[in-house]
Amino acid sequence: MSLDALRDADGWFRILAIDHRDSLRAFLAPHDPDSVDAATLTAIKIDLARAVLPFATGVMLEPEYSIPQLLEAGVVPAGVGFIAALEAQGYERSALAGFNVAASEGSLAFGGPDTAHTVPQLITGRLAYLQYQQPETQDCVLVFAHDAGQGFTVIATIAVAQLNARLSGLLTPQDDLQTTLICSPLGWGDLNGNGRPDLAVSLMWANHLTGSEVHLFEVADDLTVTDLVADLPGIVSPWAFDPAEDVLTVFDLDWAGHDCLYPPLAVAWVYGWRAGRYVDVMAERDFSGYLQSLEDAVRAGFGAPFNPYLAIGPLTQLLAVSERIGERRAGWQRYTTLSDLANFPGTDAESAAWLKSDVAHFARAMQTGAPFTPNDFCSGP
Repeated sequence: MSLDALRDADGWFRILAIDHRDSLRAFLAPHDPDSVDAATLTAIKIDLARAVLPFATGVMLEPEYSIPQLLEAGVVPAGVGFIAALEAQGYERSALAGFNVAASEGSLAFGGPDTAHTVPQLITGRLAYLQYQQPETQDCVLVFAHDAGQGFTVIATIAVAQLNARLSGLLTPQDDLQTTLICSPLGWGDLNGNGRPDLAVSLMWANHLTGSEVHLFEVADDLTVTDLVADLPGIVSPWAFDPAEDVLTVFDLDWAGHDCLYPPLAVAWVYGWRAGRYVDVMAERDFSGYLQSLEDAVRAGFGAPFNPYLAIGPLTQLLAVSERIGERRAGWQRYTTLSDLANFPGTDAESAAWLKSDVAHFARAMQTGAPFTPNDFCSGP
């Protein structure tokens, strides 16, 4: 089956991912993941499939708790394809048997990877990665170890809450809010091609909101561990992270947090590895086709009343992306042509006010030379 079979009529993938095993156990029972039995995992996956798959084009499954069980239960509708993980869950633990790690935070200590509290670990050559979860805060401690020939010794312990202020705030205990954090190592590699091993770790959290980001840790020749994405101006999303690509898509949180639109505006930079660091390479990429698709989306509404929930997004994306590739003035000219209310006869007063507010907001930025920023005026039909 080709991937085209997993697309809907508009070309979108609508995939339900329920191939989780150990991470699902950790989510359901953070203090004792091993207490979650196979029957519980299968029952949850069947319930999710029954509720969601009628609206999906595909589903990600695994061979232990879902593929035969879901097919036997008859909850995979005809025409819905599945993508299967072929490997069993878990990693080789023998090389680290009896190995103990003390975290760098105060006196908090953890058992070795052969204890009941082990979470995923990855070993490549003489490098090892482990992680532990603090039950009080849900914070993950990421542990890097090296074997110089006499057994593994710790070279770095990194608490997720220490990575940035955003994660620190999320994981600070609050009386009325508990954040659940799932940390998932994505595997050792050399993403930037500089000959040094690096490991990507996906961080997914949920409280009354949800969010996720990927951090990329590189081990230098002197065994220093560095987060290569720490200084980027936004987040690397797991949903846009591709280890096969030589660039990172970095999403701007100011635009993603725009109060007026849902789904959020996915305004991003493209960063590539140059001269020992990740730098903005937007100007090296061809965005002409993408910009044209945004213009086409707005023009599709010409001749009808302006619908801000359909048009504000592509209009703003066109302006923001044009600025980031060095075509600010051309993007502004394109924007003003498309946003002319004469293109949208019969527009109601509220929708017109929203569009006029956006145009005035961005016009002020053009006049002053300030960067384009989100306009938080919200109204609509």
